Amino acid sequence: QLADTVTNRLATAGGRLASRVHWHDGAGFHYGLDEFVDLCARIDAMPWIIIPSTVTQSELPLLADFMRRKQRQHHFKRWVLEYGNENWNGLFRPAALTNDEVHAERVRTLFLGLRKLLPELPFQPLINAQSAWPERSAPEALSAHQLRGALAIAPYYFDTLNNAESDQSILAKLFPNDEVRILKGFRKLMPATPPWLYEYNLHTDKGDAGFAKRERAVAGVAAGLSLAARALSFYDQGVINHAVYTLSQIYGLANGKTVDNTKLIPLWGISRDFAFPTMRPSGLALELMNRAVGGQQPGTGPGVEEVG
Repeated sequence: QLADTVTNRLATAGGRLASRVHWHDGAGFHYGLDEFVDLCARIDAMPWIIIPSTVTQSELPLLADFMRRKQRQHHFKRWVLEYGNENWNGLFRPAALTNDEVHAERVRTLFLGLRKLLPELPFQPLINAQSAWPERSAPEALSAHQLRGALAIAPYYFDTLNNAESDQSILAKLFPNDEVRILKGFRKLMPATPPWLYEYNLHTDKGDAGFAKRERAVAGVAAGLSLAARALSFYDQGVINHAVYTLSQIYGLANGKTVDNTKLIPLWGISRDFAFPTMRPSGLALELMNRAVGGQQPGTGPGVEEVG
């Protein structure tokens, strides 16, 4: 997200250094890209790899050699390659490309170079775009069309919860029914190619609600039904490639601070813990949907590497 090299991405487990601050200990990673791709093969997942936005043309042969070797080993039906993470997002400006024309040209150059190096390998180019502002992504859409790729968006929802809100107000935010509206602008840009969802979930990190009210709203049964309804609505609109963010529970800040003086708020995670796997209602809903459609839609990590 905040810059890296292909060499570091390909380092062996224990040898890969963090390319940004790691929330746990800042020391690095206990796996490399090699182990990640092997895990994808083991669980029959499609490897979705974020190529660092700071990658150079001289590094592409190293990445191509790695992919060629792993393809001979695992015979993936398709790889998914995304250039950078949220290049449109000013929060990641140190290594992002917030100028859409520059971003589009950079993506086109990168993926055309990879196609020359890997003409026989099936990979899907993805270009991230801002879900709330499709019009700005016209340059990226043109590049995606030329590359036979697609745009990727993150339609998060329910960002604000206040103490004074009623249950009816909360339910209206849990079920916004805005999927058709979100997709309308992107259909104008790429009528024949639906966007991919590289991340989505509730994003309730604003408002003055306390911990108990916030947890009930975002981690309860209604939240699970809400995520399922959103996933199926996008699916009905032809958007079949989903990655829910995220498998592990994350606790964060509301409005940049703790709530009730000391507490962090539950955000995004579809599981409560790993020691004795316990799924949130949103995780159970996701599991049931995947069973119903045979794993075709939607999914979550570990099939996505380095997103978020």
